[in-house]
Amino acid sequence: MSDNPKAEWTANLYFNGSRHTLQIAQSVPEENYFKQLGEGKAHPAWLIGHLAFGCDTIVRGFGLQKKRDLGKEWTKAFAPDFAGGNPISSNPSDYPSWDEIIKAYDSITTQVRDEIAALADADFDKSLKGIIPDDFLNYFPDVGLTIFRGGIDHDAYHRGQVALINKH
Repeated sequence: MSDNPKAEWTANLYFNGSRHTLQIAQSVPEENYFKQLGEGKAHPAWLIGHLAFGCDTIVRGFGLQKKRDLGKEWTKAFAPDFAGGNPISSNPSDYPSWDEIIKAYDSITTQVRDEIAALADADFDKSLKGIIPDDFLNYFPDVGLTIFRGGIDHDAYHRGQVALINKH
């Protein structure tokens, strides 16, 4: 039995969900990478890039207090508009390549799994006051809820969108 069962369980839950997202993303045919169901709506490339960006920014940067791996160009391409992102477009030249997006998602989520597993169970209750912008503090008040809401829930929500767009 682990000395930190909460961390181990959470890391496995997070990673299993991210592997499912990766599997769905890898099943998207090339003609659907930038498929939008309406003008300005998210497409699979934006959704997977957004998940990589969100994991790197919210979970790693704020929750785990690690240095972000993805540069400012990822913020412009994949952040929602209220967080400084550009409007979503169906123009592939506005984004990294599909392979770069998949590679970034895979790398970031694998890294985060290892970083979550390295936490002490007591770390989950640490407040993020003064670390995360005040506007987000109600939704991401501590390390544990930041991992669950910014990582696990967020990933599952957008995984479903990718699957629905791919079938539509």
